Parts: sequence; structure tokens; C-alpha cells
Amino acid sequence: MLLWGHETQDVMRVYYGFDTRVDGLLVGCLLGLLAATGRLPVVKPFLALAAALVLALALVFADWNSRLYLFGLPLINLSSAIVLAYVLNSPVGWLGNRWLVKLGVISYGLYLWHNPLFIIVRERVIESPWGVLIIGSSISIGCAMLSYHMIEKPALKFKERFAPSLPKAESLPDAILNTPFL
Repeated sequence: MLLWGHETQDVMRVYYGFDTRVDGLLVGCLLGLLAATGRLPVVKPFLALAAALVLALALVFADWNSRLYLFGLPLINLSSAIVLAYVLNSPVGWLGNRWLVKLGVISYGLYLWHNPLFIIVRERVIESPWGVLIIGSSISIGCAMLSYHMIEKPALKFKERFAPSLPKAESLPDAILNTPFL
């Protein structure tokens, strides 16, 4: 919070700085540990819906020039964890939808492409939050599909040729405890 200033660079520093965003990584790590050890709390549907609404509003209306954006990041992190906990504990059949599965396959590319493309769309094409969302998402999905088929998929095949075969662990905690470097 102390790094926030009147310059755009201050906003970028707060957004991209590891030390200013580590709370989201820690929340994700905690969620992963709770899920791996079977201690993930059950989330009520109304709480998951409220968290999803927070995420949707943040996606459309978050603004680099708003102090609410900065103060809202912990709320966004918490909301993400709540939605993920709900999904992980729920038999949510719609997640098996083939289009969502395809989106999941290219999700790493989406993660890499969406931010720079949304910035370009916002600065060079349209300023409307809904326009940025629609145009930015469309271009990001296209770029993610291309990078998946042209880079990720060939790299994964190449990796398989040289990767040593490792025995399958029964559970994540066992795999962590049995690693030689601990």
C-alpha cells in the first residue's frame, strides 16, 4: 500500500511486484495443501455465487487508476479461493462440458496472453470495459489456441522423449514426504 503513488509506474509496480502480490500465491498454496490433505472446507453455494460475482465485477470494472483496484486485490484473491474450493468440493457436472475442457487445455496460453492483449486492446482499440472484455478475450483465446498447437504441444512431445519415467505416488503428501531433497 505504501508503494502506491500518483504515477502509472507505481500502479504497475504494485500489480507486478512479487512482494506486493505474494498473498495471492500464498492463498493458492494454502488451498492446494488443504485440497491435497482432504481438509478443504465445504463452501455454501450462496458464498460461492457472491465470490463469483466479485470476480465478474472486478474483471469488467477494475481500473489501473483506481485505489479500489489496489485494495481490492486481496478480495479478488479470497474470492478466487472460495470459488475454487466450491468447485473442488462439488460434483459440478458442467465442468466436463467439452468447450470448458478445451478452454482448460489452452488455459496456460490464456494466462500468458490475456494481460498484454487486454492492455493493447484497452489502449489502442476501445476503452469500454465490456468491449475490452469481449475483444480481448476473443483475441486471447485465438492466440492461446495458436500457441498451444504451435509451441506447447510440440514441446510436450519433445519433453516426453527425454523425461525419465518416475513412479506414480499414491498421494501428494506421500510424494512430498518421500522426495530425496527434504
